[in-house]
Amino acid sequence: MAVAAEKLEPRVIDQVEGALTYLVDTGVRPVSYNYEPPPGVPQRSGIYAEHKMPVINGRRWPEAAFSLDRQGFLFRHHETAVRDFYDPAQVEQVYYPEVEALLKQATGRRRS
Repeated sequence: MAVAAEKLEPRVIDQVEGALTYLVDTGVRPVSYNYEPPPGVPQRSGIYAEHKMPVINGRRWPEAAFSLDRQGFLFRHHETAVRDFYDPAQVEQVYYPEVEALLKQATGRRRS
């Protein structure tokens, strides 16, 4: 006997739980070397702690709900002139200047 397949509807997930790693404030400034550190010095210092936090789907909120100062990111609608993101030349010559212009607009900055 054949069982009818249920039609699967796509789900929209508005929130997931994510593990975010934070640097613990110990009062000592942490150091991270991007090269070979001096002998006897660790590559990185500092204590890190993982915290489980809700991560919301920001695309379901109005653009004005987020700010660079509070959340550290913004959503902006932008139609790109790039036609092939697999073409490194197009990404560098078209997309990078587009993103730079968006950043200047969002931050009020005039120069790079």
